[in-house]
Amino acid sequence: MSVNTFYKRPLPDTCIDFSSVVGQQIFAESLLEGNLKIYFKLSPYFHTQQEPAFCGISTLCMTLNALSIDPMRQWKGVWRWFSEEMLDCCTSLDIIKIKGITIQEFSCIAACNGVNAQIYYGDSSNVTQFRDQLKSTCQNPDNDGVLVSSYDRSVLSQTGTGHFSCIGGYNQQRDMALIMDVARFKYPPHWVSVDLLFKAMNTIDSDSKKSRGFIILKKKESFQKDNINCGIYFKVLATGKLNWETLINNLITPLSDIISNTSTIDEFLTKFINPLILNNLFGYFTTNSNITNDIIEHNNNSSNNNNGCINNNNHYFNIISNEIENTRLFKLIKPQLDIQIQDKIEIVCIILFSILDFLDQSKSTSNKHACSDKSTCSCKGCFTCNSCKLTGLFPSINEKPQFQKDLIELLSEPYQLKQQHLTNEIEYIKNIFKNLYQFCCNNKPSS
Repeated sequence: MSVNTFYKRPLPDTCIDFSSVVGQQIFAESLLEGNLKIYFKLSPYFHTQQEPAFCGISTLCMTLNALSIDPMRQWKGVWRWFSEEMLDCCTSLDIIKIKGITIQEFSCIAACNGVNAQIYYGDSSNVTQFRDQLKSTCQNPDNDGVLVSSYDRSVLSQTGTGHFSCIGGYNQQRDMALIMDVARFKYPPHWVSVDLLFKAMNTIDSDSKKSRGFIILKKKESFQKDNINCGIYFKVLATGKLNWETLINNLITPLSDIISNTSTIDEFLTKFINPLILNNLFGYFTTNSNITNDIIEHNNNSSNNNNGCINNNNHYFNIISNEIENTRLFKLIKPQLDIQIQDKIEIVCIILFSILDFLDQSKSTSNKHACSDKSTCSCKGCFTCNSCKLTGLFPSINEKPQFQKDLIELLSEPYQLKQQHLTNEIEYIKNIFKNLYQFCCNNKPSS
């Protein structure tokens, strides 16, 4: 065989093979301790990563299937099942194949697919906290979730550097954790010291310049009924080359200026779709799937893609197109757009329909203002309705009640018309924006 290929790697002395005599003895001890409930939740879905750099999304696939989350997308034949190629909502798979993902990107992708992801960075936690979380997830995964470790292999004396693995068990007597390594072509499942594993997590990722750590993943109970975990018309590919926080801030400033100097909807739209603003937006949002900036991709080829949502075909694609075209916003914008960007009109509409929730990610509650008229505010000033969000983002609009009312009616029209397919797309985009901002822009260490 070629000297450039490998068949497995021997485990170093720091690790104990799961299937060895000692490994089996540790398993038996852990079983008696009650620390292997997580093993029986994960093991039916143990997965081998399909690409050398896919450890993050392969570990996530294993977790999502173990948590019984319906991907709402066709896998093969008539079956819905998570596989790596579905997990491209926050980062391009082409990029992942080359460099893998960071702990922030892992958590973003997880959140986009129905999971509450809580990051614990190694440099802001400690081994006692890790051990406590390890015990709780191993003993009661149905309530306490699944623990995924992001660590540096070299600290365990293994070959390679950054890696992701589910933790499939804990032995309290020996203080060891069971690593269910998805790179099964390289290493089998193995037991390692908790202290050493934490040391491996308390290392710096050269890509993010942040500490590695561990993530607790729990199923979002409301997620399946909301059904916003995939888009038919759009999908998000964030390569990390552009900063989403910068985009949000760059949108707020021009929008504040426009709203401050605008009194009518027509005037607002005329100013919003000027070339300077649109050129900035299309650096992030584009119909061209070949551009590798942070983008929202116009999914024209969905009917030929088995990775798409259920019924993700031209029929539903055309329904959504028709719903967009039937909105007042579309009819107002189309005559004003330059002919060269007419094919991007759907992007302009979808951004505007989701703009309040998108921009709201960059504002803290302390910066918000209550509605000027609480008697007509649907949330009575609790900052959840569009009026509160608009006023909180742009206080000057309070001085223009008619313009405020017209703008809210314009941007909430898909919901008023009950355009279910379009509103699903809007909610999908809002969810992506929220997760990108939370994990890729504002990723503060969890306590």
